Amino acid sequence: MLRKFMLLFGGAALALTLALPAAAKQSNPTHPTHPTHPSKPTPSAHRLCLQNLNAAHKAFMKSQHTSLKTFLAQQHAAVKAFDKQQRLDRKTFRDQQTAAMATFMAQQPAPTTAQIEAFSAQQHADALAFGKKQHADAKAFHAQQHAAWKAFLKQQHAAYKSFEQQQKTARKAC
Repeated sequence: MLRKFMLLFGGAALALTLALPAAAKQSNPTHPTHPTHPSKPTPSAHRLCLQNLNAAHKAFMKSQHTSLKTFLAQQHAAVKAFDKQQRLDRKTFRDQQTAAMATFMAQQPAPTTAQIEAFSAQQHADALAFGKKQHADAKAFHAQQHAAWKAFLKQQHAAYKSFEQQQKTARKAC
């Protein structure tokens, strides 16, 4: 019985220990619960205008940077696709040459040296023509990439010049 009484008394003391500081804190009027901060003065119209101009400049530069990243990613993807296509075309060409050789050997059970040399010369000529075509395609592709790069830079420069002129006009209006 004494144990139960002590346990009950200890629980009540613990509850009062936790409840009294919280109640005292709420009822004390000399200490506000949250400190008040002085309000910031409102900036002048000129200052707000300049802040807006700076924000517009940052947004423009961010858009320029984003468009550059996008353009470079597109260029990189185009190069990868072109190279992949070139490799695929080379593999297809080699497979065709191998199949042609197998067909030639199947049709000619005992080809003469002259026949083999003529067939080999034809395959060599085809390989040279294919290599030249691939080289010409690569040159044309890279020229197109270079022209696209120049056009992009020109467009970026024109947009920057136009934006700077707008900024200058707006700055004068502030």
